[in-house]
Formats: sequence, structure tokens, C-alpha cells
Amino acid sequence: MQNEMELNINFLLKNVLIKHSFDELDIKTYNKGEFIISESDSIEHMYFLLSGKTKVYKEYENGKTLLLQFVDGLSSMGDVEYINGLTHASGSVSAVNQVKLFKISFKELDRRYKKCFEFRDYLIKHLSMRLLSSHSKTGLNLIYSMQTRLASYLLSMKNKTTKNIVMLNNLQELSDNLGTSYRHLHRTLKELSDNQIIVREKNRITILNINELEELARGNIYEDSYKEL
Repeated sequence: MQNEMELNINFLLKNVLIKHSFDELDIKTYNKGEFIISESDSIEHMYFLLSGKTKVYKEYENGKTLLLQFVDGLSSMGDVEYINGLTHASGSVSAVNQVKLFKISFKELDRRYKKCFEFRDYLIKHLSMRLLSSHSKTGLNLIYSMQTRLASYLLSMKNKTTKNIVMLNNLQELSDNLGTSYRHLHRTLKELSDNQIIVREKNRITILNINELEELARGNIYEDSYKEL
């Protein structure tokens, strides 16, 4: 039986990147926490996510960051920049867990796929889904409570290997990501702990009641999957 990465590669080669062969794909591995794309850096490639989960966020001049979403499943990055002829990345992307992907230069895409219906069709569908997703997530910090935002974050960050364990190594960065204050984040962590939904030991969070956390997360407001298979 084929694994997720093999299924995604086969789908891309048969339906999107039809002028490429498997041998041409230079598959890269990014480990947890590694940057894939840094905002405002020059960008010359389109990236195709094959497996793993990524974190997408905005960086600001004051050093703060704002979490936009988590993405897993088959997806692409750099497509907005490619379509619009942008030379710098419009957002930052890092690996939540081990991520496998490959990239193709904009020049190569122009050379092989500028008039390719299959590739253009994929871009239209993918960017349309991204647009719908961004509309649904506009104003998340205003619409949803801090409990919902934190619950969603914990669900997205929990490690499949260690199951219900989440490491929170930088609470100031997390409070910025979630659009709240450091004190409010601490208060919300305490509320979840007092309600026996989690146990906090320094930077280690153990999820005790996954069902209650999922209910608080309202289906996980930060999670997106563009998987087409």
C-alpha cells in the first residue's frame, strides 16, 4: 500500500506536473522548527508539500508574529508569488513536524507549464481554496475566545508520536502568535488546567481530556488541509 507521500507524488505527476518525471524531483526534508520560507526573503521557487504539517504566519517590524494557519496534506507554497510575479515571500512558513517537499523554480515553471491546462487548473483551484480559507479566518482573534484559539493551537501542535504531549518553549512568542497578552495566555492555561483538560509542567503540556479540548477548539480554527486525494 502506498504511503501519503507516494500518493501525493503520483497525483502531482499525473494531474499537475505532467511534464516532470519522478527522477527529476529533488525531495527535501525539513525537521521540526526549521524555516521553509522566511517572509520578505527573495523567493524563486514554488514548493509542493508531500507530507508533514507546516505553520504559516506573518512577521512584523516590531518582532512579533501572528499565526495564520496550520496546513497539512497536499498543498503548494509560493504560488501567490509566482502568479503575481513577486520577488519576495509574502509570509513565513516553518515545519511543525518532519516535512517532505520538493521545489521547482519559477523559471522552470514558465518554461514547461506556462500554457499547460492541468497546471493552471491546479493553481486556480488551490488558490481559490486558499482565498475561501483566508476569508473564513479573517478576524479570528476578534471572533473566537482565547480558550478556542489556544485549544486549536494545542491540537495542531500535539505530537503524533508522543500523542498528547505539547512543548511550549516560548510563551511570549506564543502569546504574540495568538494575538493576546502574556498574562492572558497564562490565565487561559490555568483555566484549562483547573478544568482538568490539561496538565502543565513548566513548558510541557499534557492533554488529559482530548474530547473537551476538541470541543473548545470548535473543530480547530487554525487547521487547513488542501488535500485533493
